Amino acid sequence: MSNFPTAFWKKQPEGIGVAQGISITWETGLFWSRGDVIVEYVNSPIQMESSFPFRVEVGDAEIEEYYTSYPDHMWPGNLDGYLPYYGWYLSGGYDNAGENVLTGFHQSNPWIPLGNVSAGINNGDWLSGISLWNEADHYTAGLIDSDQYGGPIGRQTYNAFVQSGSATGTFYVSAAQAAQGTTGVSLYTTVSGLGEDYPTGPAPEYNIVEFYLDSTKIGEGVGPQDGINIRGTDYDQQQIKLYAGSDTTHATILNPDPSDSELGAPREYPNENVEQTTRTKCCNTAGQHTFVNAALSEGDHKIKIHSSTVDGMYNSGAFVGFEFELT
Repeated sequence: MSNFPTAFWKKQPEGIGVAQGISITWETGLFWSRGDVIVEYVNSPIQMESSFPFRVEVGDAEIEEYYTSYPDHMWPGNLDGYLPYYGWYLSGGYDNAGENVLTGFHQSNPWIPLGNVSAGINNGDWLSGISLWNEADHYTAGLIDSDQYGGPIGRQTYNAFVQSGSATGTFYVSAAQAAQGTTGVSLYTTVSGLGEDYPTGPAPEYNIVEFYLDSTKIGEGVGPQDGINIRGTDYDQQQIKLYAGSDTTHATILNPDPSDSELGAPREYPNENVEQTTRTKCCNTAGQHTFVNAALSEGDHKIKIHSSTVDGMYNSGAFVGFEFELT
């Protein structure tokens, strides 16, 4: 069973990453579910009367549509009778004082375009990119209970749901680019991120990301689940393992630990908890990989990204980032 919802997703222009070699226009979406139906997510606050996220009032009765006892570990392949919920805590709902804004805890939009960033490599070509920052989860926040999570712990603030989203980036290859040199122009996709390192769980893999060029699967990333456990905690994050799109059995890690090809590369700052606002500093070059798609044809092309946490636990600090270059 796929870990990515197949329902409609709201297209929302995220701006244009303009660069010397590539210009990408992004449309992004976030999934949420109501009961057993996965529906499109409009990136604006859900209109609710109570201050608790995902509680609604119908007449004089309060209905716990997204119940407070939601089990964090639920995932799409579970067999114990519970339905997984998809959702993002972009808003804390409304009460008499107005909206309960959660931007102190989460991104107002977790899809973050790179855009307009000079990379200073390959004879001055520029990169364009995008990243998806997962929200702090309730279970991890309860275990840490530290200042980095901003005070009182509660489901009003921290996400216990499956976090899933998709993005499509469109770019154009000119006739001159397609004909340059002897091989034409190539797309370079550099990927890195952080994912769950807890070694076991109901699902076989967590923090999954798949990415495509048009209809070709470029690659895939998953949480390492190596149990390196440097911090002595189940919620520790390490750099995601990356695989070629054709490697359906995940036989060869493309960004392994330099000292052990069976493990993912350890992150930077291993003796610190991954902090939500500075999580990207934990990635290093050993945890990156660059995928190359050669001889692109003239015309429009699409980069497609699908990402899911798979369950609602140990997602605090998880993210995936992409940088793209034509050369």
